[in-house]
Amino acid sequence: MAVIANAWHHRSDAFSSIPAAAAVGAAIIFPDWYFLDHIGALVVMVMILQAAGRIVMPALRELSDAGADPEIHGQLQRIAEETPGVKQVHKLRTRRLGYGILVDLHVLVDPDLSVRSGHELSENVKRRLYELGPDVADVITHLEPVEDAPPA
Repeated sequence: MAVIANAWHHRSDAFSSIPAAAAVGAAIIFPDWYFLDHIGALVVMVMILQAAGRIVMPALRELSDAGADPEIHGQLQRIAEETPGVKQVHKLRTRRLGYGILVDLHVLVDPDLSVRSGHELSENVKRRLYELGPDVADVITHLEPVEDAPPA
């Protein structure tokens, strides 16, 4: 995030010099039009505010535990539900964790599943979700017997 912010800072410095130079040049050529300096300052201010917005908004999303994009959320749901042995998935929650995504989900399984089989199923769900890509930083699964589950 710091590198991106620094890049936007340098870009705004470079581009803001154009309206500043134009305003100073116009003020020299037309000394009675002193308001051109103010217009140039307003243009530079808008450019700086736009750059600040591009830096601040992604950082605020990360700091506020924003969830993953709906497309990624849907992919995670589909992958978990397609795992052999999974009857249903609910309470799928995601949140940003630095550059990755933390995934928390409840997996409904056969109530007669042994602890060992349940653990293997849980690990299989995790492995499949990690395969989605480097965005998935951690996966927490909670197994529930299918009959104890609240209606979806």
